[in-house]
Amino acid sequence: MDAKIDGKRLPGYPGPDEDWPIHTITGEPCLRFDWTKTNKDKVNLEGIEKVMKWVLASGATEVKHAATGLAHILTGDLRKRCFIKFNYMRTQWRTFNKKKGKDLGAGRTGDGAQGAGPGGAGEGGAPNGDGEQMEEEEQDEGKSRGVLRVRAEKTAEQRKRKVAGTQWEDAKYAAAFLPNAMSDNEDNAVEPGQPKTYLARAPWYRSKLQQDIFDTLDERADPNPDKAKAMVSRVRGPVKQDIEPPKARRVDTALRVWQVDEQALSDNPHWLTSGRVVANGRLWGDAEDPVHEGPASRRGKGRGGGPPKIRRPEGTADVSEARARFKAATAGVDIDDLFAS
Repeated sequence: MDAKIDGKRLPGYPGPDEDWPIHTITGEPCLRFDWTKTNKDKVNLEGIEKVMKWVLASGATEVKHAATGLAHILTGDLRKRCFIKFNYMRTQWRTFNKKKGKDLGAGRTGDGAQGAGPGGAGEGGAPNGDGEQMEEEEQDEGKSRGVLRVRAEKTAEQRKRKVAGTQWEDAKYAAAFLPNAMSDNEDNAVEPGQPKTYLARAPWYRSKLQQDIFDTLDERADPNPDKAKAMVSRVRGPVKQDIEPPKARRVDTALRVWQVDEQALSDNPHWLTSGRVVANGRLWGDAEDPVHEGPASRRGKGRGGGPPKIRRPEGTADVSEARARFKAATAGVDIDDLFAS
């Protein structure tokens, strides 16, 4: 089966005079979306819910490597991913059909329109013109990242306040309090009348030492009661799968080797050469600290106008091992030649 998704291969929504397509193997009506309308349209929402149910019921069996993630994913996260995929597919369909001169606003209309399957009722939403803005869900996705960043910064600040007088106050653990090292504090559903809480979801690659630091500090009282009152309580949620350490523009905002699980780093040596993880530095016994290649401007740009590069000390064991594994995996072939057509 050709699984490629593009506008040419995506079927449109059946018209009022068309027979509803039937699956040749199961004999069941095929799922169809109305690409002329947004993901807020009733028919499309019903279709997305059907996709979600299938993913939860059969996704782990059909796609083996997704089993771990599906075992822990929250319904809200799965729905968000389905919305993003729907928006992508809809854009593909609209782009292809716009080039063919098709009226992109000519979808189903009226209360008697079919739903996501034969006989279903759907509401005909207002058609979107060619100047349509980005989908609200896509805007929310960008907004969510900004919100999570602010929450991470507040959590990091509180833990910095709590660290005084502990062994973690040593400068070698400074990276533990970077916003990039914090868990994602997501919105948490609570019963009416209950105080608001965040669902703290730790990344799967976090080291035990980093987690132990957080667990110890989170049990301590905040030395600033006024700021403590402004903090939203956090409850531990499921581990966040299928993510990587965030890329850092500067050495002082990047995660260090000690903060990342040893096996995770061994399986992903490219993190050490892509700005996601940097060497521990001299305080941890390395020959030197990781540094930028050249000075950065006030805007965080390097001499060439792009993001500043981070030079990894060649003498550290983790970098040497990463390069050795990379060389073995590529059998000494130049990386560009591997992707030559």
